[in-house]
Amino acid sequence: MTRLKQILTSGLGLQRFIAIACQPEKVIMKFLACFLLVLGGISCDKDHSDDRVEIYLLKSFSIVSIPTTPGTLTITDAKLEKNPLVANNDIEYYRQSEWLFKLKKNIRPLVQDFSSDKGFAVMVNNHVVYYGIFHPAFLSSIAFGIATIDPFTFTTDNSVSMQFANFDNNPQLSQLDKRNDPRLLAAMSASGRLR
Repeated sequence: MTRLKQILTSGLGLQRFIAIACQPEKVIMKFLACFLLVLGGISCDKDHSDDRVEIYLLKSFSIVSIPTTPGTLTITDAKLEKNPLVANNDIEYYRQSEWLFKLKKNIRPLVQDFSSDKGFAVMVNNHVVYYGIFHPAFLSSIAFGIATIDPFTFTTDNSVSMQFANFDNNPQLSQLDKRNDPRLLAAMSASGRLR
């Protein structure tokens, strides 16, 4: 301790101490190491999110007309299956411009025989964002007011696209379209999976 005190009290010793302790290479390396640690911590947080987006099949449900918007349908009394059809880990990303979930697994064999008697729910953190039905394009009817999945045309081996029938950008129908609901977009964005 006395040697350090001697170096610091003499004018020349202080200059030598500063020159040794504050060598530019060491300062730059220390700064760079701290910067990389902070940057690594920030980027890791974006890749991991507690938000879960899942698609469940419905065990049972009722379809009723919406009296305030003639010709439109809604799903009521829905009961979810125990396990999701598409779990959070199965979703690679969501492309909001196409309402398309890019999947890591192939659900086509599971849904290829589904029709409008089968329903689904898109969930964020165990809360329903919207309900829909499976509606193959060959059916002669149009389902206004609810999202649909066509198990043939808009479902591939690694994606599923949500459809919603609208005509002339009807404002009442547009309000019922929840495919780009803020909760869904926020959850996908928080996990870095929004395109």
